[in-house]
Amino acid sequence: MLSSSPAAPAKQLAPLRVLSNTEIATDLFLLRFERDGRSFEPGQFLAVGLPRETHRREYSIYSGVDDDFFEILFRRMPEGYLTMRLAELKPGDAVVAEGPEGSFTIPDSAEHLLLVATGTGISPFHCFTRSYPHLNFQLLHGVRTKAERANPAEYGDSYLACVSQEMGGDYHGRVTSYLKEQLEAHPLDPATHCFLCGNCDMIYEVYALLQRYGVPLDRLHTEVYF
Repeated sequence: MLSSSPAAPAKQLAPLRVLSNTEIATDLFLLRFERDGRSFEPGQFLAVGLPRETHRREYSIYSGVDDDFFEILFRRMPEGYLTMRLAELKPGDAVVAEGPEGSFTIPDSAEHLLLVATGTGISPFHCFTRSYPHLNFQLLHGVRTKAERANPAEYGDSYLACVSQEMGGDYHGRVTSYLKEQLEAHPLDPATHCFLCGNCDMIYEVYALLQRYGVPLDRLHTEVYF
C-alpha cells in the first residue's frame, strides 16, 4: 500500500468483479479482481476502492503483465477503514480502481537488480519477476514472522527472507542488518540497479547505506509504503 487518497468527488468507474480474496497469513490478503483489458508496466499501482465510495488507497500491482486479472496484496489494519472492508470481500463482489499509474519501473539499461522489500512492499517485485521470467535479480524480504514470507518457489534461489520477530527464515534479524553484513563482505557491482519498497525507515536506512557503498543516485529507486 502506497498512500491514502484524500476524499474527493469520485470518478464514475466501472465496477470490477472480485475473483478471489485469500488470507495467506494472519491479516495478510491477496485480492484478485477483473483487469478489464487495462495495460500497465510492472511496478505501477492502482488506486483501489469500493463502488459508490470516495475513499481509495494506492496498491502496487502484484500480478504479472500476462495475467488476465489484477492482484493486490494488502494487510488488514484494525484502524484502516478500507482494509477492513476489503478483507470482507468475496467472489462476485466488486471494487473500483483508478490507474494504473506510477514510474517505479525497470530502466531498459538495467541488467541486474537488487530488490529490497519489507512486508507487502514485495508486491511490485513479484510483478517484476512474474512479468520478466529471465530477470537477473536478488530479492531481500524483511518480514516479522515466518508466515509472512513469500513462496520461495516463485523466486528460486534469488529470494532471501529476513525474519525479525521469531526464529526461522534465511536470516534472523532486520533486512537492513543483513544487507549491511553482505555489503561489508561482498561489495555491490556499481552497475546494479537497486529498488527499495516498503516502510520509510527501511528505505531511508538502506538508501543511505547504498550511497555509502558507492551506488550512484541514478541506480537507486524507491517506493514508500505507509
